[in-house]
Amino acid sequence: MDERRTPPRLRGSLVALVTACEDDPAVLAAWVGGSLARDTADDWSDIDLHLLVDDPEEFGGRIAEWFGRALPVVLADQIPGVPGGHLFVTTDWVHVDVILHGTR
Repeated sequence: MDERRTPPRLRGSLVALVTACEDDPAVLAAWVGGSLARDTADDWSDIDLHLLVDDPEEFGGRIAEWFGRALPVVLADQIPGVPGGHLFVTTDWVHVDVILHGTR
């Protein structure tokens, strides 16, 4: 992660999420999309995090717990109409969308 290109308000959250991904062997790969990937993010952008896992259904069943270990949450829900999509809002009002992708 190039901190110079990450908006200051998102840096701490992104570092915590990267650490959570590195610490969980179920996460096979992780990448960001959206404005962070396009290098157009600002302090009020959300974080679009994509995770490759073996079993998205199993991981999805515990994703709120997984996310909560990384960052404190005030809202956790599924994204309507997005298979494997979960949205989170942290206590710092950072919006994070997590999309799960499976290997099967």
